Amino acid sequence: MSQTIILIHCSCKDVQEAQTIASALIEQRLAGCATISSPVLSVYRWQQQVESEPEVLLQIKSTQQNFARVEAAILSLHSYDVPEIIATEISACSKDYREWLIQSCQPEPE
Repeated sequence: MSQTIILIHCSCKDVQEAQTIASALIEQRLAGCATISSPVLSVYRWQQQVESEPEVLLQIKSTQQNFARVEAAILSLHSYDVPEIIATEISACSKDYREWLIQSCQPEPE
């Protein structure tokens, strides 16, 4: 059975928070790679107010099979009350990258 590759977007308050989350996901083998982009400007509604804040975008490459555990890890490490955790299914990617990513997201052999 083929595993579905996903790209998870998560905005963070700063680079340090993004690095903490990214490192935890990689160490736990829940993601194969994470990319941190900074700065981005987010505009959103929060508590009936329109807000505009600089943030850091964390892009996490993983598998659909790992999504629930990735979400739980982000929620445990994130400073926001309601962090952005959005997954997009990747319809195509290179064969070698796909194989590497799936391998990177597998538990360590005992």
